[in-house]
Parts: sequence; structure tokens; C-alpha cells
Amino acid sequence: MATVKVDSNNFKSEVLDSDIPVVVDLWAEWCGPCKMIGPLVDDIASSHEGTLKVVTINIDSNPGTPRQY
Repeated sequence: MATVKVDSNNFKSEVLDSDIPVVVDLWAEWCGPCKMIGPLVDDIASSHEGTLKVVTINIDSNPGTPRQY
């Protein structure tokens, strides 16, 4: 399972209403460290498939959601 891309529209259904624990990766296109940990985030998603959901949300495209949570 790959990481799931979420946005403000599906954050509730993918994260808050999930039946399994969720790791949320907050990232931005301009963020070097965010890009560096991208492969690690993908590895976590793959190695915990079925027991953990890993989602990513772009904070520049969806600024309200990270602020709210």
C-alpha cells in the first residue's frame, strides 16, 4: 500500500473516520526535509500495510486543515 494523498475535502473520511491508526505527513513542495523523508514515509506505509494508514497532505494547497488539527 502506498501513501494516500489527502486534502481538505477527504481528510475527515480518510483520517478522522479511519478504522485503523493513521500517520499524517504534512509536507510542502518547497520543503527540502519533507522531500528527504518522503521515501521513509513510503517505507512505513508499505511495511505496516493493513495495520496502519499513512497519508500525506500538502500544507500549501490545504492550509486550513493542518491549522485545525
